[in-house]
Amino acid sequence: MGNHLARTSNLAGLTSQSFANDANDRLTTDTFDANGNTTQGSAPASSVADGAPPAPRTSAYDAENRLANATRPDGTAVQVVYDGDSHGSAASPRSA
Repeated sequence: MGNHLARTSNLAGLTSQSFANDANDRLTTDTFDANGNTTQGSAPASSVADGAPPAPRTSAYDAENRLANATRPDGTAVQVVYDGDSHGSAASPRSA
């Protein structure tokens, strides 16, 4: 099917966007760790306040290459907890 290169919208609050991908099919606006996990990027404009620029988001991964921490577009830090079978069992705001 290929990569999505654009989103066109005429709906209020949902802006049109364009996208570019590198040779590994990753968004060129994001940064990645050595394992190819997204560590920094921008939340789509539709997930932030109307008229606001895309919000930065960050992600960190554990030794087993699973998402461990993330920052939501609103700035809330979230910690992901896994059960003994490596299933994500909880995601909660991370305590300071």
